[in-house]
Order: sequence, then C-alpha cells, then structure tokens
Amino acid sequence: MINLKQTPRQRFDNLEEFIAYRFPGAKTTLLSNSNNDLIKLNIGTDHTLVVKKVTDSDIPVCYMLEVNRKLSAHLPVQNTIEAVYQADGSSFIVSPFLEGETLFELIQKKNEIYDLIDIGKFLIDFTTRCSDLPRLGKGFGLFKNNAILYETPREFISAYAHKYWSRVRPTLLDERLVSWIDRWLHNGLRGVDAGEAGQTVAIDVNLKNFLRLKDDTICILNVPIVGFSTRAHGVGAMHFHLRYSPIGETYWQSATIGFSEAERYAALQLELWQVLGVMSFYASREPQSWKTWKNWGSSVPLINHMNDLISLIKKKNTLR
Repeated sequence: MINLKQTPRQRFDNLEEFIAYRFPGAKTTLLSNSNNDLIKLNIGTDHTLVVKKVTDSDIPVCYMLEVNRKLSAHLPVQNTIEAVYQADGSSFIVSPFLEGETLFELIQKKNEIYDLIDIGKFLIDFTTRCSDLPRLGKGFGLFKNNAILYETPREFISAYAHKYWSRVRPTLLDERLVSWIDRWLHNGLRGVDAGEAGQTVAIDVNLKNFLRLKDDTICILNVPIVGFSTRAHGVGAMHFHLRYSPIGETYWQSATIGFSEAERYAALQLELWQVLGVMSFYASREPQSWKTWKNWGSSVPLINHMNDLISLIKKKNTLR
C-alpha cells in the first residue's frame, strides 16, 4: 500500500529540505539533477532509498501512482513507498534503490545479442501493455491536469505539433528544413491518424528509466507520460529512442506487425512529432545550440534525426 499524503504546513523548496525533515541524518548522494532531482539515501547500514522531486506539476501524482500499479500487474516496476505532494503541485516520490544497468547502457553493447533480443521483446511488451492503462478524462490528448482533450487524434497531434514548432522554428537556421516542416503542418499532417485509434500510449519514454537488475530482470523505474491516441503513436514514440540503436530495426519490424503501409507511414510522422517535442524542450533552454541538441543519451543530433525522417517520409508521400 502506497502512503500518499500531503506535506505538513511548511513548504519544502527543494529536495534537500524535504530529506532533512523526513529522513534526518541520512547520508545523501546526488544521482541526477538534469530534469527532476534524484537523490540516493543511505539510512543505517542496510537500508537504501531514492527520493525524487517531481517538478512537472501538471502530471497528477495520483494518476502516476495508478499507472504504476496497473503496469506492475504485468511488468516489473520500481515500487513507490511514499508519495508526498505539495500545494503547488510538486511532489516527492520515495522508492527503494535498485542497482543495475539502464537499457540505454545495455543497448550500446552491440556484441551482446542475447541481451538485445530480450530488450526488444520487453519493449514491445511494454508498448502493448500501455494500451491497457487507465484514461484520464474523455477525448484525445496528454493526461495532464487542465490539459485540453480533443475530439480526434489528428486534432491532438496537430495542436501539439504546432505548439512545439512555434518554439523550435525561430531557433533553426536551416531554411530548407523550416520550409518543409511549415508545409508539413500547413498540409495538415496528412495520414498521421491512420490505423487503430482510441488507446492509451506511452508518449514520453526514456531508455535510461528502464533498468536491468542483477538477476537479469528488466524493471521500469519511472512511469511514462501517457496520452490517448493511436497505436501508431505508441510505436513512433518508442522507436524515436531506438532508431540509431542495434535493436531499432528489429523493434520496428516486430512492433508494426499487422500495420498497414498507411499506419507505418503514420508512425514515421509521429516519430518526427517526438523529435519536435524534444527540440522544443531545448529551444527554451539552449536556443543557440540547435545543431548539437540530442535525444536523451543519444550520439546523433536531433537535426540529423529530423533530416533522416523527412527523407523517409518523402519516399512515402508526394510532399516535397
């Protein structure tokens, strides 16, 4: 049973303040401060936890915990021991510390074929299981507090694509790319909603949030951002992280079994949609560095990823 509660009257401005209040005397080690702070706690000699401050306050913590519970019925998921939320929407998540290698690290070991096959099977299973996750509201869109939900998947995908592009466009000093994306959006992202619609999909997936433990079990560390869209959206979102990995092609071929050519084309466009989403993250933080923006942990710049996808999309469409 997860202990979900609200913080006491005082407000904690950072993770250190919360830890000092909740776990006084614990030895701390900073594991990450890239997006959401993550700190390892050593309590005594044999008790180790991790505490994370979730600053993406528009993702309801209760929904995050429900997704955690649903996924754990089918796949190994890092337990949440305690979730404490504040009035401003931020929350502190306490979980057991797990040791292992991330899937991102494992995928780089190109000679370990057995591992790669297992990883590919796991990620396909994960993509499939996400379709059983609960909905948050009616309509198509991201499951966030106060998020707009749309009547069709095309409306949802188009609205976010335009939002992402409005942030990215002023920073890209490449007239050819800018012109192509302008026309792609102006033409309404033709075919982007092909195939089966009406299922929950993992929109934001990070391979560093999956861990292979010492017993070879693959465990989900962080629940992804979930939305209601098409099954092609879920495949495009995952393949975004795998395109340049040794299992990218294997994942694509397996995950798109039963897809029509139109649905595969939609998945390509939705991978490009993911590229725009991550670019928009960087555009507000490092606008001058657009040539070197990269997906989390990737060695390939996002601008190269965009070019490669546009070339593939052009081969399947008359958009030039």
